[in-house]
Amino acid sequence: MRFVKVIEGENQRVNRAKSYHRIFANIFDLVIISAVALLLTFRSLISLITSLIHPSSLDSLALYLSAFGSGALALIAVIVYFIALPVLWNGQTLGKRFFKIRIVRKDGADIDFRTIFLREMIRTFLFILTFGISAFADTMVLLFSKQRIGFYDYVAATQVIDID
Repeated sequence: MRFVKVIEGENQRVNRAKSYHRIFANIFDLVIISAVALLLTFRSLISLITSLIHPSSLDSLALYLSAFGSGALALIAVIVYFIALPVLWNGQTLGKRFFKIRIVRKDGADIDFRTIFLREMIRTFLFILTFGISAFADTMVLLFSKQRIGFYDYVAATQVIDID
């Protein structure tokens, strides 16, 4: 028998995702996007090693161009993975799909581009601003709060729910 949690102040019943599902889905997504970013930046790493072993002005130029190109591709991959994919896949990334959870708006409606963009930009801004400490704080909030909702979820008016 599944228990359904009632959100305070709302008549809608939702089954918020378990904390460990959210944490493991985030780790799953991080591994996937890190692997993709590594594949996209591999050529830049080779250029870096080559320019360190045999420095020349052409190698330096190739390194800058390669780093810029692969960095741009990696950024596009991250945007597609964390913003476009959830919009196209009904609030899910590969990690969320594997753990059978999804992002919805606080009222239970499906997310749209604007909502997921706001959510992910706040999440990224906090991560950069705090040098990654916000990821640890987010994990602690997910583990120890009853609402199981991160700051970025609160600001973007989203929540992560079980779909099983």
